[in-house]
Amino acid sequence: MEKIMFLDYSTLQIVWWLVFGLVLAAFTLMDGFDLGTASMLPWVPKNDVEKRILLNTVGPVWESNQVWLVVFGGLAFGIYPRVYGMAFSGFYIAMFLVLVTLILRPVGFKFRSKVQNKYWRNVWDACLYIGGTAGPILFGVTLGNILLGVPFYYDETMRGFYEGGFFGLLRPFPLLVGIMALALCWMQAGLYLNIKTEGTLQERIRTVTIFSSLALALLFIIGGIWISLVPGFILTADNHVLYEMSGWLNNYNLYPALWLLPLTTLLSIAIAVGLVFYNKRPGYAFLAGSVATTGIIVTYGCTLFPFLLPSDRYPQSSLTAWNASASHISLFISFLFAMIFIPLIIYYVSWVFRMMRGKVNAAYVMAEDSSY
Repeated sequence: MEKIMFLDYSTLQIVWWLVFGLVLAAFTLMDGFDLGTASMLPWVPKNDVEKRILLNTVGPVWESNQVWLVVFGGLAFGIYPRVYGMAFSGFYIAMFLVLVTLILRPVGFKFRSKVQNKYWRNVWDACLYIGGTAGPILFGVTLGNILLGVPFYYDETMRGFYEGGFFGLLRPFPLLVGIMALALCWMQAGLYLNIKTEGTLQERIRTVTIFSSLALALLFIIGGIWISLVPGFILTADNHVLYEMSGWLNNYNLYPALWLLPLTTLLSIAIAVGLVFYNKRPGYAFLAGSVATTGIIVTYGCTLFPFLLPSDRYPQSSLTAWNASASHISLFISFLFAMIFIPLIIYYVSWVFRMMRGKVNAAYVMAEDSSY
């Protein structure tokens, strides 16, 4: 079997780290705007018709967008089984709550417009809002805690033990990242809805998009400064883990070109804000926002590399791209399957968006029996 594996173990570890990050970026890009749209329901639309317009912009595509979350979970299980095991043990309650929010969304989408009753629709609007708001915050809190370090260790038999609790996750920095994740979803949603809507609803969406984008940029800067002032992790050449002040800046000190990532992110946000403010090229504004979103995920990944799940209390138990990967043959076979199925997913998602292109307005939602 070794003879037919044309990629060595170290190369596959790097390749899978990149694929893992790109799938996370794809999930953030695609599912971010329908989470943000659901989160906007109580604030942006002024009546039931406008709420239905918002829901019908994402209703036909939200299921295909969520495919990336399924792919991400599958990759975590197959490629980084130790990370999957420890993360889902340590973050059990948080992951359970995320699952609840993910269940609320499809039920809300499917049931909301089945009955023409104000109170019935308000209940499902609340479910959609909770799903669209709590989900991004919990995801952000999880990512923020990873940067601070997670209290776990392995004993001599490699059994994992987690010493924290749910409320221990709700520290100031992770909460900041959670709010930033919500602002990111609002920005993505606003840029998407700017393409799909028209009239006074679109004008309100543009205003919300500008403020959420500026909030995202501010929180991104604050988060970067904050993480540079707290202890971080460094992996030495002999695989020893150091836990020291400003440790997360080590990759940027070694490779100064990485500073282009956060700068490009902020520049992309500025371009998106400018295009929305002057009501020019909504498609290019969405593209700029997508570059910014990808830039945030890539900045996070390059800051963390090679760590996947660092341990603040027991740094030597930290999980990295090197010690947490599956076997060589598992990575190789998974790589072959990924080369087949990930392009198919991209093609399928692209086809869905092509078929569902165009504006959504009041006439459409009132005329279509199948609308949300």
